[in-house]
Amino acid sequence: MRLLVRLALAGAAVALTIALLRRRSSRGARVGYVSLVAQGLHYWSRPHAGVVPTAPITSRAAWIGAELAQQPELWRHEVTPAEAAALHRAVAAAEATGKAMGMLSAADFPVGAEWLARIAALRRELMHGLGFFVLRGLPVGEWSTAQQELAYWGLGLHLGLPGAQNNEGDLLGHVRDIGGDASTERQYKTRAEVLFHCDAADAVGLLMVQAAKDGGTSRLVSSASVFNRLLRDAPDVAPRLFRPLPMDTRGGGGVDWVRIEPLRVDTAGGGRTLFPHG
Repeated sequence: MRLLVRLALAGAAVALTIALLRRRSSRGARVGYVSLVAQGLHYWSRPHAGVVPTAPITSRAAWIGAELAQQPELWRHEVTPAEAAALHRAVAAAEATGKAMGMLSAADFPVGAEWLARIAALRRELMHGLGFFVLRGLPVGEWSTAQQELAYWGLGLHLGLPGAQNNEGDLLGHVRDIGGDASTERQYKTRAEVLFHCDAADAVGLLMVQAAKDGGTSRLVSSASVFNRLLRDAPDVAPRLFRPLPMDTRGGGGVDWVRIEPLRVDTAGGGRTLFPHG
């Protein structure tokens, strides 16, 4: 099951979408990213079992926030000085290629063996574990804005295949109030609170580059635990989430709305969640 994410960022952050989590060879030959439309089609076109679970989900993904808050060692990693130095070298190597960010491959961002092992473990945690992790101590204050973006994109290339943030093809989404209208625009461009939601991708990340003077709280909740609670308290309602509901696209892709199932179970037994907001 995926996460439901809530944002209320008064500072500045950069959003990265990983359309497909996968193992990568050390050569990292794949270049580029996928469009927003292709990302959504990939997320929902994979085979699914067409069944509605009748028992609670018991995997590690069905966690309770209050319990995990007491065990930060399970989901938080402090970046070491050696890892920070490796990222500086990788950023310099990527800059030296002269390539546009969207044309880089993982091979253009050589993070070294320690980071490759770390990323492999984090990918397993995303796919088969809690479904989230926190990296603390990335040296964002030592980089320019362009270098921050490059470092974040480079790590994403090793994690999987990045996807565009919107139909305009923006590779990274800057979570910042630019005076947008929350009723018509993506809410991460406004000062409005972004309610709990999921995006149609295997993983979504945020890089905090500037702390907020006030507020700026990001929260996560396990979709699996939400389903378990709904199954317990409203078992007649839970199956409705496996039937199509209209989703407002706000004109994205030239359509106003689409019908989509909020929940699916794929043929491997994993859950896929799409819970839009607004």
